[in-house]
Amino acid sequence: MLNKLWIYGLCASILVNFALALLLVWSNTERAGLGYELKQQQQAMTELADLTAKLEVERDRLLSPYYLDARAVQFGLRSALPGQKRFMR
Repeated sequence: MLNKLWIYGLCASILVNFALALLLVWSNTERAGLGYELKQQQQAMTELADLTAKLEVERDRLLSPYYLDARAVQFGLRSALPGQKRFMR
């Protein structure tokens, strides 16, 4: 009787260890996948921040009074008087 109980305990222990091993492999696979996705998201966020900075510089350049005065002269217009200028930010 004691021999049978010992064999059942051994089988149960093997099954539990196998299940834990599968759980460990699955969790490591998920962790690697999440790490890869996180790296992609961080790269996309960095690219968007760079694009935002470039667009802000371009907006500031296009809205500068010197650029607007030069464009006005180019199209045959006169420069705006100081009270006529409105700055957009």
